[in-house]
Amino acid sequence: ATLERARIKRDKTIAQAAQNPITGNSNSSVKAKEKQVKKVQRANEDFHVAASNVSQKHMIPNFLTVLVFFILYKVLNLEYQGKIVAVLPFTPWRFFQRFTMRGISFDPDFVFEGSSRVQNPEQACGFLFIYMMCSVVKFMVKSVISGNPPQGAEKGFFQMLDDPRGQKFLKALGVDMEEINEIRKVSLL
Repeated sequence: ATLERARIKRDKTIAQAAQNPITGNSNSSVKAKEKQVKKVQRANEDFHVAASNVSQKHMIPNFLTVLVFFILYKVLNLEYQGKIVAVLPFTPWRFFQRFTMRGISFDPDFVFEGSSRVQNPEQACGFLFIYMMCSVVKFMVKSVISGNPPQGAEKGFFQMLDDPRGQKFLKALGVDMEEINEIRKVSLL
C-alpha cells in the first residue's frame, strides 16, 4: 500500500512537471524550476525508499529459506554419504556422471544383483543429484504458484541500493555507484 501510494505520488508529480513546464529566465522562474525539480526528486526518493522497504521484507524470508535448505542439505548429505540412493533408467553422459555419482564409492567390478534393469554401475545415483533435481522442481513450482513482487520492488537486492539510505551507506564505505551500475549490467547479461 505504501509502495503504491509512493508510485502514484511520483507519477503525479512527474506528470504535473511535464504538463506545466516552467519557462523563462527571470529570478522567480529559476526558483520555481528548482522547486519543481526538488519536488520530483523528493517523490523519486520516497518511491525508492518504499520499494527498498518492500525488498527488505522479501529478503529476510528468502535468506532464511536458503539457510534452512543448506542445513537440510548438510544433514541429508551426512546421512546418505557413500550410499546409492537411486538407480537411473539410463546411463548418463560422462559429464553428468560427476553429479549423479558424487559421494558414491564402490569397486569398478561392482555388480547389481537381482536387478535386470541395471546394465552397469554408472547408472547408480547419489544423493546430490536427487537433491538438485528436487531443488529445480521446487524452484519451478514456486515460480508458477507464487506471485511476483510488487512493481518497483522486482529488482531485489539492487532495489535497496537505489534507496538514498543505501547510496549514503555505499558512499560511507567508499563504493562508487558507477561500480554498482557496472555489476548490474553484467548480471543482466
